[in-house]
Amino acid sequence: MIAVAAAAGFGLHSMSKSNTAYIEWSINSAHILYDVDVVIYVDGVAVATYSGLGPNDSFSSEKYYEYHFPSWNSSKLIDVKAISSGGGLGAQTDYEHIMVSSGGKYSVSLSV
Repeated sequence: MIAVAAAAGFGLHSMSKSNTAYIEWSINSAHILYDVDVVIYVDGVAVATYSGLGPNDSFSSEKYYEYHFPSWNSSKLIDVKAISSGGGLGAQTDYEHIMVSSGGKYSVSLSV
């Protein structure tokens, strides 16, 4: 009975830990006339918003975004996506699939 309780406790403890990958991005505006607003998504979750990105302008993340994923996965395939709105052309999307692993640092360049 004690061994079962100890094993269950270890299982819960190991499930609460996670791996971390570090992601930075550079976003380029493909618009030529008007400013756009941009939302950055990592694995389907909105993680950053930028307002007023000028035509043919660009910006980069100021620091690495820490992406956490379960410890039982040694790596994970994720999407990093940018969606722009405004700019006179409607919404535009660009994304990149990346395979992340714990402790890895990744750079993504997207155009919207």
